[in-house]
Amino acid sequence: RAEYFQKLTKNSLTQITLAPSLGFSSYPENMGTLENKGVELNIAFIPYQNTEKSAYWTVSLNGSHNTDKLKKISEAMRSMNEVNADQMSDVELAKKNGYKPLPQYEEGESINRIWVVRSLGIDPSTGAEIFLKRNGEMTGQWEAVDLVPCGNTESKWQGNINSSFSYKGFGVNVNFAYKFGGQVFNQTLMDKVENADLMYNADKRVLRLRWNEVGVAARYKGLSKDVNGAATKASSRFVMDENTFRMGTLSLSYRMDKTNARYVDRWGLSSVKVAFNMEDLFYLSSVKQERGLSYPFARQFSFSLNVAF
Repeated sequence: RAEYFQKLTKNSLTQITLAPSLGFSSYPENMGTLENKGVELNIAFIPYQNTEKSAYWTVSLNGSHNTDKLKKISEAMRSMNEVNADQMSDVELAKKNGYKPLPQYEEGESINRIWVVRSLGIDPSTGAEIFLKRNGEMTGQWEAVDLVPCGNTESKWQGNINSSFSYKGFGVNVNFAYKFGGQVFNQTLMDKVENADLMYNADKRVLRLRWNEVGVAARYKGLSKDVNGAATKASSRFVMDENTFRMGTLSLSYRMDKTNARYVDRWGLSSVKVAFNMEDLFYLSSVKQERGLSYPFARQFSFSLNVAF
């Protein structure tokens, strides 16, 4: 099954994040007119089936591609753009925010864009970062006026792969999830390497991969930070392509009924099913970063027993 969709939403709402000190974490605000369009694909087939042995194997795959575009933004979003730019420019406000890139809402752009200042890397002669202004000039000064879209967190394609196999009461179910073609801002690298507090324990990359000698190319700035003594702010140096493949669940089961276990009928039961489930067995990604406390990567194992009379 293949489907194409196009949806125009007027007066769409978005959640505006607030500082914790205000007593509210967020509030809804009118964003404007948003257009979404894309495709969805679903494929399902049975590679093997044997009714005599009660055996079958099914496989299903699905995927989707979605693009969004702001056709018209509200005055509230125009004001929010100025607020976010000020927060990223101000040293104290940026520090409270964790130097994260904040959203910018612009007509003709996606709401999932990552807005940062373009980076040309680390200057081998000084150990400072070189930025690219909107007009194409090189500079050593980070300025919010030079924020441009440098990636999109919306994957170009994402979906799931499911497979189920059954044979004489035995069953195996497995689920995989994938996505590719999107980008992510690697906050871990910025927090744990360049913005690490040198008074405490730090990532080993702080000493091994940061610039420390004139003429030597390095991925990260020198320990003296930049020429103005300010912490690292959001730049395209931390925007990375994100492709992931995750094994979501694996379930092993055995179902006993009158057809394969005579003693079930002797016990006065209709069926007995035992199952062992595992979740998040592995997670492969092109980006190495912390997944956070809101949904940490943790393998889960469970056992279930289902008895029917």
